[in-house]
Amino acid sequence: SRCTLDTQYCTSDPWIPFFITLLPLTWRMLQCLRRFYDDGKRAHLVNFGKYATSVAAVVIGSAHPDFTSASSYWPMQRVLYIV
Repeated sequence: SRCTLDTQYCTSDPWIPFFITLLPLTWRMLQCLRRFYDDGKRAHLVNFGKYATSVAAVVIGSAHPDFTSASSYWPMQRVLYIV
């Protein structure tokens, strides 16, 4: 990632924020499945659905042209929001 303070824009691989965003969601989603397996309570499946919906939103949002083009510049605020 290369950032300049003059323009406050960063250029980076667009997949890095994608994976950084997915890691905690996927982790919690798998924890919910594990807790459902251990306890059998449906509340854990509801939480699993919540995290699965968030993962789907991130995956669908990553297909947006602003995120997929390698030559696009990212405002610093967008990078900080994703992280």
